[in-house]
Amino acid sequence: MCAARAARRAGRRRQLENGWTDVDLVRRRVRVTATMYQDGRTEPKSARSRRTVATPIFVAQYLPTHKLAQSERCLRSVAWAEADHVFDRGGGVPMLLLSVSHRFSKCADAIGLGDVRFHDLRHAYATRLLEHGVHPKVVSEALGHSSISITLDTYSHVMPSMSQAAADAIDAVLSE
Repeated sequence: MCAARAARRAGRRRQLENGWTDVDLVRRRVRVTATMYQDGRTEPKSARSRRTVATPIFVAQYLPTHKLAQSERCLRSVAWAEADHVFDRGGGVPMLLLSVSHRFSKCADAIGLGDVRFHDLRHAYATRLLEHGVHPKVVSEALGHSSISITLDTYSHVMPSMSQAAADAIDAVLSE
């Protein structure tokens, strides 16, 4: 859920990886500062990929509980990796990309979603934002697209359903 709401990208070879220093629990923001490849951290693929993403309330409420549980695991651990990962696979070690996808697939199957990929959360996030009238520029920034045209080209299928809302809006303006 956190990944979907924060519009993170996860692929077969890469995922965004944030540390607790990138999380502002008070302002409900997460800075995307690094990309995790199979075996290490590196810079995001474009300048726009480095961004700050606002998080919804339910994520902001979940993260302190998660952080506390992680801190307690750290205190009980004999060998905790000195890392700053928000999500780890145990011992402070970053989660494996295939493990994230595998766990998500099992959860999706368990609740009857069927063949849904983890990356599909990103598309669902963008589509729902656009359907609810969030400006495409804001969606583009949240996704880290290098330009708004990428967002518009990718999600133009959402726009026809929004055209009736635009027609209704101009009717309302002209009837005033």
